[in-house]
Amino acid sequence: MGSSLQREGLRQVRRRCYRLEPTEGGAWHYCTGQYFPTEYRKAAATLLEAATRRVRQARPPEKAERITTIAQLRSLNERNGGCWFSRSTMKFHGTTIRSEINRGRYFIALDKRGFEESAGYGYTVRAFNDEGDITRDIGKLAEYDSKAEALGALTEYLDSKGGE
Repeated sequence: MGSSLQREGLRQVRRRCYRLEPTEGGAWHYCTGQYFPTEYRKAAATLLEAATRRVRQARPPEKAERITTIAQLRSLNERNGGCWFSRSTMKFHGTTIRSEINRGRYFIALDKRGFEESAGYGYTVRAFNDEGDITRDIGKLAEYDSKAEALGALTEYLDSKGGE
């Protein structure tokens, strides 16, 4: 049924969800109970996603010499077990991507300023590394009121660092 790392990931999932069982040949048996798939489908999908992410995080990370699009960054982040770009994470944080890759390591995101409805949104400058991890923000979360202001802050930051 795969490597010992995969088997351990499956054991961890099974401890949390007794209705999800591997069968001979690597298939899955999913016991839904009386409510059929509507009751547990999302929970099972979430557990499988978490187990997959753990396996990906445990192996040596893939690296990219050059990332030129958000799609490449998102794919690399996911392949290495990251969830920064997942739909649920972005929805929870109220994040949308508002630019392509800038200067090889940065992009602009629109983020919620807080969890209250009235908090509003602001722009954040994000940085990433060659493994697809979002490593830091330039400035504070949702600090800038416009995309142009965020791009200006990025330019100022890079100029102060010698143009990186």
